[in-house]
Amino acid sequence: MPLVPTAMLVKSMFDTAQAERDLAVAEITEGYRNQAALLLDRFSESAEQTDSLEEYLPGLFGSDQAIQISSPKGKITELNSLPMTRDALSHQITTGRFNGWTVAVDGFAQIPDEINEQVTKSIQKAAWIVAGVLLAAGGVWFTIHRRLRIDELRSDVITAISHEIKTPVSAIKVLLETLEDSSESINRAEYLSLIGKENDRVAELAEQFLTYSRLEKGQFPIKMEECNLAQLIDRVAILERPFFDAVGGRLEVKCPKDIFLRTDPTALEIVVSNLIDNARKYGGSPPRCEIVLNNEGSDLSIRVVDNGKGIPTEERRAIFQRFYRTDSELHRKTGGTGLGLAISRKLVKLLRAGIHVESNQSGGASFVITWRNTQ
Repeated sequence: MPLVPTAMLVKSMFDTAQAERDLAVAEITEGYRNQAALLLDRFSESAEQTDSLEEYLPGLFGSDQAIQISSPKGKITELNSLPMTRDALSHQITTGRFNGWTVAVDGFAQIPDEINEQVTKSIQKAAWIVAGVLLAAGGVWFTIHRRLRIDELRSDVITAISHEIKTPVSAIKVLLETLEDSSESINRAEYLSLIGKENDRVAELAEQFLTYSRLEKGQFPIKMEECNLAQLIDRVAILERPFFDAVGGRLEVKCPKDIFLRTDPTALEIVVSNLIDNARKYGGSPPRCEIVLNNEGSDLSIRVVDNGKGIPTEERRAIFQRFYRTDSELHRKTGGTGLGLAISRKLVKLLRAGIHVESNQSGGASFVITWRNTQ
């Protein structure tokens, strides 16, 4: 919207500058115009039948001037190929043999450079105004867009928290109410164990949201150090393997020993854990996950392979966005915040690596973390 009044202001400035220039040029060239008119009228009054304007005018004004002759019948003759400008002097002869003929001469009157410089300065000033307005409009747009993005994120967070926490909280409430009812014969240890698991689920959800929030604000500290990748992956696998065992799944690790990389072990463990957890939730039934560490030449990669349904090509970039859902029915069964892959992508970027997803020939998906030129 501010561009419309700005354009009107700029046009007004340009028109005003051009009008002032034309007025100044007219005042400066008035003497030249009167002199040319006097010479042309005198030549027309004294001209004989053999005299012609084509021969007379170059001698009068000089051959280096742009000269144009228009007859009363509208025929136009240009004495040279020089272009005519808006500053050309024009005079219609009103007497003598060439009565009704019009002569236009450009370059006969000398226009001071300051006149044209005034117009140039006005154009430059208008350009600065446009640039300033565009800059201000861009700043306003960025602020509004960022505000809307923050509001959208808050809305998504509230929706996701409400949806994900509702289930474990409801389960804890039911379990507690059952424990309080002494009339039923129940296994209290089993119920307390279930309550503990639901509590861990709530804690995991809270940790996911806090981690993503710190990453969004740039408050996640990265401390690079030399670490053994095989040992790091083994540590994560030990923690994740019981979850696979509980559902009859399998988690395998294929990592050569003594491969070192300068990275942040805490951040990398979070990424690998998220990818393994993703493989367990969205793998086959039962889920199988294989972690492969490759060190080929100067490239190093960690590949997390699952036996799930795979990910369509058109969705392989979108799945790294926050709260993105590829299969709503599957997500309703497995739960989750929808932040695991978004967190992984942000952390991988901080670790100066890349992450992408591929399809397996035998089905499922492979999430690959890659470091280029590590040697």
